[in-house]
This record gives sequence, structure tokens and C-alpha cells, in this order.
Amino acid sequence: MRKKRKRRKIFFSSVGVVLVLGAGGLFLKNTLLPMIYKVEDSFEKAPEPEAENPGETAKIEELPEVKEFTPKRPAEKITPEKAVPEVKDLKRLKEGSNHSYEASAYAYDTADVKAWMRGKKDFEGEGKLAFLTFDDGPHKNTEKVLDVLKRRNVPGTFFLLGDTVEKNGTPELMARYIQEGHGIAVHSYSHDYGYLYPGRSARADRIVEEYEKTRSQIRGLLGEGFDTHVFRFPGGSMSWKNIEEAQSALLSEGIVDIDWNSMSGDAEPKNRRPATPEAMGQYAMKTFKDNGDRKVAVILMHDVQNATPEYLDHLIDEFEEAGFAFGILK
Repeated sequence: MRKKRKRRKIFFSSVGVVLVLGAGGLFLKNTLLPMIYKVEDSFEKAPEPEAENPGETAKIEELPEVKEFTPKRPAEKITPEKAVPEVKDLKRLKEGSNHSYEASAYAYDTADVKAWMRGKKDFEGEGKLAFLTFDDGPHKNTEKVLDVLKRRNVPGTFFLLGDTVEKNGTPELMARYIQEGHGIAVHSYSHDYGYLYPGRSARADRIVEEYEKTRSQIRGLLGEGFDTHVFRFPGGSMSWKNIEEAQSALLSEGIVDIDWNSMSGDAEPKNRRPATPEAMGQYAMKTFKDNGDRKVAVILMHDVQNATPEYLDHLIDEFEEAGFAFGILK
């Protein structure tokens, strides 16, 4: 009896499970599935945009590009050197020389000028060349001479004395020589004939010593970038004995000496000195012609003389009217 009841219970339980599963399947088929299909159908694809004109491809609006996020950093401080491109100042000193970058266009090797002036070599350039040279400065008149040259747009070469550089030189004056297109040369330190030429014989060691001492004085005002290879013997090389030894000693240091073939007469004794500024300009041209009338003139003047800024205009007129261009010595 107990076995029969147990089998009957299992049978009816199985039938119940089947009936429940069957009812669930009918509910899924008839109720849930239609609802799912209806929701899917509601997610329709957005219609393609229509072209404005037939035959054209419709434009699809593009979304803006998303930039990568960059954390904010403090602004970098830019130095003037970075902000402004480097521009070379053509009026500043050309390193290792006695003149500016700009003046390089009309700076001539002293050895060549010396040979042209003496007729040992022909000047093959166009026209004629004049070199205005001023000895014994700097002096209170130097600024006046520079004013005339600036107004006339004419360069010169200044043969400085170390002693006067020490007394009268300033960084501003030295810079003006360079910035206004002039050349700087050496005319000894002391201009002392007794020390440089004892017994009227040139002492090579003392001349080189004074050249180096003067160059050092100028460098103290212009900087170590300054150098000059141009020298003039006080009194001129033709006035002394044993000058060849001194010239050789200078050449061994790369230094060339130069005299002149024209002079204004501003330092001549009164009985030979031209009486007026106009006469000094004419005297310079006369002495040039007397010395060979070549294409290259090296004119001796002194900016320590009060007359120099007064006659300088007339002298420049004489040489300009004769077709000369002006250069500097390097």
C-alpha cells in the first residue's frame, strides 16, 4: 500500500511540472516575445540627411575633434635674446680689428696702401683713394674733428698716443671712433724722441714696447676684441737711423708702419705753415702732387691742432673735387 501511494505521488508531481512548464511556454510565446519585438522596432536608424540639390551627395555633419587634455602649466618667461632674433650691429667693433663691421667695406691693408703710395705697386682699383690720418690724439679738438667727418660722411684713421689715451680717452670717445666708421692706429705711447731714438737711432725694443702698451690702453676702453696692425713712427720713419730693424721687429708682430705723401701743414713751423683754412686744403693737394701725383693719397694731419677742424672741410673739398674716394687703414 505504501509503495502504491509513493508511485501515485511521484506521478502527479511530474504531471504538475509538465503542466506548469507548458503554461510558462504559452505565456512566453503569446505575451513576452511580442513585447520584446515591439521595443526593438522602436529603435529605428536615423534617416540619412537629404541633399539640397538632386545628384549631390548629402553632407554629413562631422563632430568636432576632441583634443587631448593637457594639464595647465605656468607660462615660461622668455628672455629678450629668445624673443628677438639676433641682429648683428654693423657699427660695432669687428672682433680682432681696428674698425667696425660696416667700415670693412672701405678698409684697406696698410701694406698695400704703403706700396701704392710709394709707387712700388700700381693701384688697380677704380678712381682714386685718399686716407685722412690724424696724429697725436685724443685731444679736446678730436670731438670737433669727428663732428666734421660725420657731417661730411667721410672716414679717417686716428693714430693715437698711449699717453693721451690714458689722460683724455673715455669709453664713449673710443666707441665713437668705431661707431662712426673710423679706424684706430698706434703712434707710440710717449712720442718721446729721446727715448725712442737715442742718438737719432731707432730702438726697436722700445718702439715695440710702446706699441704694445698703447694697444693695451685702448683695449682697456674698447675691450679685448680690439686689435690694430697699423703704426706710424713719431716724426716719420724717414727721419731716423736704424729704422729697418724697428720695422722688422714690428713686422714680426704683424704690424705695418706707414708715413704719408701729403700733408695739410698744420704742424709746420709758422714760416712754412699755410695762413688760412683754405690754404691748408690747397697745401695738402699741392704736396700730394709734388710727391708723385699717384692715385693714392695718405694725408698727414693732427687733431691736436686748433686749426684742424677749421680747415678740414676745405681739404675734403679739394680731394672730392679731384675725384677721390675715402678709406681707412687696417
